[in-house]
Amino acid sequence: MRRTGLSSKLRKLEQFIFNSRKRTLYLSYLGLYDKLDDASFIKKKGKALLGYPLDLEDPKTFNEKMNWLKIHDRNPNYVPLVDKYEVKKIIAKKLGSDYIIPNLGVWDSVDEIDFSKLPERFVLKCTHDSGSRVICTDKAKLDIEKAKASLDVWLKKDYSKLNREWMYGKVKHRIIAEKYIENEGGYLNDFRFYCFNGEPKFFSIDFHVDGKNHMNFYDEKLKVLPFGSAEEPPVFDADVRIPDNIGDMFAIARKLSVGHPFIRVDMYNVGGKIYFSELTFFTHGGFFILYPDQSWDAKIGDYLALANK
Repeated sequence: MRRTGLSSKLRKLEQFIFNSRKRTLYLSYLGLYDKLDDASFIKKKGKALLGYPLDLEDPKTFNEKMNWLKIHDRNPNYVPLVDKYEVKKIIAKKLGSDYIIPNLGVWDSVDEIDFSKLPERFVLKCTHDSGSRVICTDKAKLDIEKAKASLDVWLKKDYSKLNREWMYGKVKHRIIAEKYIENEGGYLNDFRFYCFNGEPKFFSIDFHVDGKNHMNFYDEKLKVLPFGSAEEPPVFDADVRIPDNIGDMFAIARKLSVGHPFIRVDMYNVGGKIYFSELTFFTHGGFFILYPDQSWDAKIGDYLALANK
């Protein structure tokens, strides 16, 4: 029997698996790749998503360096910084409680949540992952059983398996409720500052056009950059309002990123009031697909100095 086409079919299957975040999420959780060591997993997923084999021995691109850090920089102090509950205590000490979105409660299981005591609008999140959230803008219309079912599933997942972001595997699995915040238009843009060795080099803004999510990137002079994220493609000529106090946001990002080779500092800006959102050590899970030009992967990589290497 001829098997010449087998390896080609396997490569196509891997690309199919990895090229969808949801497929990767579920298959990773099922344990399909658990036996792979971190480096092998990272190289396999990097090739499928980014189109080139990641060099983890002599990293040069941004993605290569982020994944090198995954393997070699295992500082236990990073764990509370990605814990959505614990990090608020740390940021409150550094910036003050005014920058923190108030918590309404914290629980170890969905059965502990007393929805009758929550306000009409709130947000529920898991503390140990990214993206698991229930946004309630009208409690009378909330399907509580559906919300509890979703949270229960998320609560049991090991998010560290998805991209081998090791610190998420050490965070205690809990649920928090936060105060609901929004801008006048009923939306909430993310401001993400990409910081290298304590210096924010550029930032991105999430926004909506025709009901779709987009993300533009800007340099320190507020000039739009010629790349974006493939997950939320840029609209280079979009009229995106940059807040008047963007300088204050840069200063906060600079303060919070000191001592880290790379870290992303996320914030919200609601009517001029700045709120801390989260810290991320590996933007886009360490697999940042740049659109439309992946060559910026190398240019951004020059910002990231791996002193310990």
